[in-house]
Amino acid sequence: MSENKKLFKVSTFCRDFLSKTTVILRFCTLSKEQLKDYFEKPRINVPIYEKPERIYWVKNSKDFINLDEYDKMFHDEIVDFTKEIYDKLNYEQYCEIENVNTLILLFSEFDNYFFKCFKYILTKRPSILNDQKITIKELIEKQGDINLIIEDIAEKNALRKFNLDILLDDIIEKKIHNKFYKVYDEVFKYAKNTLTINHNLSDDLIKSLDFYKQIRNIYAHGDGTITRIFRNKIKKISSNINLNNFQLGNKFIVKDHVLTDIDFILTSITAKFDKALLKKYPELLFKEDKKISKYG
Repeated sequence: MSENKKLFKVSTFCRDFLSKTTVILRFCTLSKEQLKDYFEKPRINVPIYEKPERIYWVKNSKDFINLDEYDKMFHDEIVDFTKEIYDKLNYEQYCEIENVNTLILLFSEFDNYFFKCFKYILTKRPSILNDQKITIKELIEKQGDINLIIEDIAEKNALRKFNLDILLDDIIEKKIHNKFYKVYDEVFKYAKNTLTINHNLSDDLIKSLDFYKQIRNIYAHGDGTITRIFRNKIKKISSNINLNNFQLGNKFIVKDHVLTDIDFILTSITAKFDKALLKKYPELLFKEDKKISKYG
């Protein structure tokens, strides 16, 4: 390494994110490259399951599940049916499935990075949780009884030996999970205004992220078909989006360039946020001999 070259400083959480997403993308590329030759050559019929050797967890979980003869026969019929589908699978179908799986995995690792960051901050500064506001929606759901709005998990913990650390940990995790149900724009406003991480992420970058999150959602909760809900949500994200490119009932195909765009956006946002995070929490700086097992 050149003496003038500066080391790229990242947190332990960011290092983990970059490591996993690199593997995910490389695996996607390699698997498609290797299987391209396979699909172009005469197919060798390899059964998905061998009938005498049934699914592992069924065979080895007698106390958990017990298949009668009808169940076994039905399972064999499913195997025959899925083998027929398998034999007709083409390379384009495989690439589509592989790209969708990769997209979902990339977002999973992205959310996991921010989950770790937020949990670290809230665990270090639990007083932040004292400044939460009660929404009208919560009041209506609990019929105006503020006492019922206290975290549901607190009641569950009250039934066992009270442990403040466990209770706080549960509340923090629930708080973070609730945040990530919202659009990323609100997530990053929370990071800046409440967690005081001055990330300075651009609005355009966050809008691009929210757009691809909606793509992730129509596959995570469906088959990629464009719905009215999807169209309404992307229109709210940006008025510049041409809805003619997203016709109702069509399927959004995740092509290679989509993964390239998503990787760029996720990596850019993570790197920029991580830089701001390290200014506030320099102890998170990644070192080869450093582990943060509690949060990592």
